Amino acid sequence: MSDPLIFIESDHGFLAKPHVEYFLLGQLPFDQCQAFQTQLTYRTGERVDGRISVIICEHEPLITIGRQGSRAHVRLSPDQLRARQLETRWVGRGGGCILHGPGQLAVYLIAPLDRLGWSVGNFLHRLQEGVLATMKEIRIPVHGSAGGAIWVRNGLVAVTGCAVRNWVTRYGMYINVNPSMQNYGYVDTCRGLAGEEKGGMSCLLAERPTGVKMAHVRTLLLDNIARSMGCLDYDVYNGHPWTNSSRKNSA
Repeated sequence: MSDPLIFIESDHGFLAKPHVEYFLLGQLPFDQCQAFQTQLTYRTGERVDGRISVIICEHEPLITIGRQGSRAHVRLSPDQLRARQLETRWVGRGGGCILHGPGQLAVYLIAPLDRLGWSVGNFLHRLQEGVLATMKEIRIPVHGSAGGAIWVRNGLVAVTGCAVRNWVTRYGMYINVNPSMQNYGYVDTCRGLAGEEKGGMSCLLAERPTGVKMAHVRTLLLDNIARSMGCLDYDVYNGHPWTNSSRKNSA
């Protein structure tokens, strides 16, 4: 089975040492996140270093449909979508349909693969390893991982959908921490993924009812993703990254 999560338009080559910068943006409208990804992608394309920019945020409720998804994977009529205040967006990433909302961490990585000497597969492996290490630290057993997806006891808890253009990545991984689960049964995220027979969507809170705090998961992800990308330290920016209110902290 070919990897459904990636498409590549062109490439060029260079090698550099990785360095990670995080932008912690809280709940960010999807369109603003798209615009910021584009801004970071252009900046990365003009740099000669190995800087990896990572946006970590949450979105308003909406459904995105990637290149392996279709409208048939959303089992809600237009009237039902309006009643639930759910918009749908077609996006240029790999993967299928993903339901977003508060309580789900969206982790977008803009990485210059050619300058780092990484293949697409190596990048995806590093990203997945960072998330798996985080789940191990919060003591949630993983029942399987394939094709950029991670399954736990009650279903799919994280899914990857990336794009690569000129060997610069966009998009990333979506991790269900503690979202409202009421609409997940209507969106076939698992369709077309290896291991889809393992069931529908779940979240970390369902695996550990005693409590999973978003801030704790986010903090662990900072350390583990940086480590999986080969970095011992990283920069953290809080607030809106293209305003004067941004603050930088080093970790």
